[in-house]
Formats: sequence, structure tokens, C-alpha cells
Amino acid sequence: MTKDSKIKIVEFDPKYTDAVDAIEIAEWYYLPPTQKNIDAGMVYRVALEDDKVVGAAYGRKIGDLFVLDTCIVEKEYRGTPTGFHLSMSLLEYAKEQGCSNLVVELLVNGDTRTEKVMRRFGFKEVLRVKGWWKCDTEDPCKRCGGNPCDCVCVFFLKELK
Repeated sequence: MTKDSKIKIVEFDPKYTDAVDAIEIAEWYYLPPTQKNIDAGMVYRVALEDDKVVGAAYGRKIGDLFVLDTCIVEKEYRGTPTGFHLSMSLLEYAKEQGCSNLVVELLVNGDTRTEKVMRRFGFKEVLRVKGWWKCDTEDPCKRCGGNPCDCVCVFFLKELK
């Protein structure tokens, strides 16, 4: 990403499925069921640089709560505002839908940068769980290096009123 790059956040279109899936496979070693998630009511946003998919975020409304399930960006776009803009687009969606709270599930594993950003934008830590996400793959987790995965998950809450 260059200084002159323009990242555009757009609603999901099926033509982005393969690119979104490729980003998730590279990060998590497995293919989330994108179309099944959409059919189940997940709301997706996609980050584009020109016509290239560089990130995605998705979540779902449960009653008056919005759960931001995943926000993932290509490795070379980490440390840029891309993930922030994806998350904020879903936060705005949640507000438009009348949600009173937004919950974010965040895998941290010693990386405190994202936790600091969450707090700076008014999110409060409500729960921290070690061993939240267990993988049964032959490969070690790309986040924690464990096999099975032993990632630490922090849940953050933001009131939207």
C-alpha cells in the first residue's frame, strides 16, 4: 500500500468470494463458509484497493447486539487504517440497525497494539479467555504457533447509544 493508495470499503458481492476466502485461508489455514455465513445473516464489508480485495470484515445482528466476528486484511496492509475502516463500516451499520452494543472477539497473543486501539475508540474489555480457539489441523496456528491452537481471545464491548 502506498501513501497515494485509496482504500474503498464496499458491501459484499459474490464476485469477491474467492479473494476473501484466499485471505482467510492464508491467515487461518481453513476456509470459512462465506456463502453459508451470508445465507445465515452475516453482514460483510470488503476493502478494495483499485479492484483488488485487500481485506474483509463480517458480523451479525443478534437482537439489539451486533457481533463483529472477523476483520482480516492482507499481510502487507496490516498497520494501515484498512482494518479500522472495515470495522467502522460495520459499526455504522450496527448503529443504523438500532443496535445498542457492539461486541468484538479479538485474538491477541501478546500483540497489545490492537487492544490499545480498541480502548482508544471507547471499547471496554469484558472477557479474556485462554484457549478460546482450538484447531485440529496438522499445521501449527499462524497466530500462536501452537498445535492445537491456544490463542488468547479478548472480548470488547462498545455502547452505541
